[in-house]
Amino acid sequence: MSTSELMTLYQSTKGRVVIENKILDDHVDHFFEQIDTLRKFTAFVNCQINQLSTDSIRTVDSLLFVGCEIGYIDTGGSYFGGYLEISGNSLHSLNLYDSEFRSSVHINNRELTMVSFRRNILRNIATQIVLESEKNSDLFRKPTPFRNQFFLGSNAPIGEVILSNNTFESEDLFQTVQISAEMGKLMIQDNTFQSTLDFDRATITNQLMLFQNSINRISFGYMTFSETYNLIEWDDLKGFRILQTTKRDVEQFKLTDEDQILLKNQSNYQVPRAFYEAQSKLELDYLPLYDDLIRNYYSLYLSSKQFGNIRYANGINYEMKEIEGRWLRNQYLNQRTFSNYFKWKLNRLMGFYTRHGTDPAKSVMISLLIILIFGVFYFFFPSDWDKESKASMILKFKELIARDGVYVKPFFVLSWAILLSLINGLTLSLNSFITLGFGQIPTHGLAKYACIIEGFLGWFLLTLFVVTLINQIQF
Repeated sequence: MSTSELMTLYQSTKGRVVIENKILDDHVDHFFEQIDTLRKFTAFVNCQINQLSTDSIRTVDSLLFVGCEIGYIDTGGSYFGGYLEISGNSLHSLNLYDSEFRSSVHINNRELTMVSFRRNILRNIATQIVLESEKNSDLFRKPTPFRNQFFLGSNAPIGEVILSNNTFESEDLFQTVQISAEMGKLMIQDNTFQSTLDFDRATITNQLMLFQNSINRISFGYMTFSETYNLIEWDDLKGFRILQTTKRDVEQFKLTDEDQILLKNQSNYQVPRAFYEAQSKLELDYLPLYDDLIRNYYSLYLSSKQFGNIRYANGINYEMKEIEGRWLRNQYLNQRTFSNYFKWKLNRLMGFYTRHGTDPAKSVMISLLIILIFGVFYFFFPSDWDKESKASMILKFKELIARDGVYVKPFFVLSWAILLSLINGLTLSLNSFITLGFGQIPTHGLAKYACIIEGFLGWFLLTLFVVTLINQIQF
């Protein structure tokens, strides 16, 4: 089919233009070079195309390549006003760059070696379906079908996928960038994701690199990480941005007949879903999704630990244990037993004292502060180690002043006596904290009982410190 025949078919067709079962060779390139703006729905179905390497393509309606044999697609500086679908094709490489997309991009081919998606802007997709939920709950923060802003799937493994320097604009979190393909290498770098990044059921066989991105929310779903190398920059993800997505039944929503058709026919819509962040009581009571979320954190933790990213592993472990703390609190509120209460408070103590076993230096600083506080407290009570009481020190100070008529010498004498008493208090505090008991306690009154309490506190906290230290040494 020649270029002129393509132009004639496009111009003479009213409504949707479907070019099917044609050998087009290089004529698709010439077709896009001659046409200024593609204003009609245009689909190339089961065609043979050598290449599409024309820049500055402009479309108003949808453009589809479905079931074709294509050498490669390499286009940039383009404007896609409608839906772009490249699916079911046998395609060697796909390179889209420096372009603007006003609707969804859907890529899912039976054969594809390499995908490069660079320096593109994907605008927010306006919501066309309005939903009301009869079963509105905490699981549905804003019930709506997810909108696929970008979808990458595959019927066969893709050798390499690169997403870099793209901006995915969104006005809400229910717009997704979904990557669900099997890939040898995946690199995602320097992107801005206002939409939710979703890796549900993606598989990486060789190398995963996710770094220097601005990510709003991310879901790993049932992703399979690479066993060879993973570089996942925790700074991109920290701050409880990891969540779990869950499909919901369409019947839970009031949908008009028109909206039901829209949901089924427009491929940028998925079935209604909801976020799971393990925050509300209803979420924390739903164990399957809680377990999935913890499993995602743990997979990230093991991956970071395996490849020596200690700082990332510590950060992941801290957030995972904080989420576990929410769940333990919920368990206690559901069943108020001493065991549940102790588990919850022990989690809180570990978070405060050692950042859940990741920061032994913090536990040392807190221990020193406790020793100092108790040491100052002991200073104001009599001790067998003090040669004279505080009252006798003051009396002696006054006598020296009255006898000699000067203040310098009495001041130094009193200061030295106070310093020795303070050192004795700190020494007593240190002994009490690290030994629990060391014979007769050399103090009296309230300080004696404070000494016993400090000893128990020190025994307990030092045990946690040793566990934390061993945990870090094992790295």
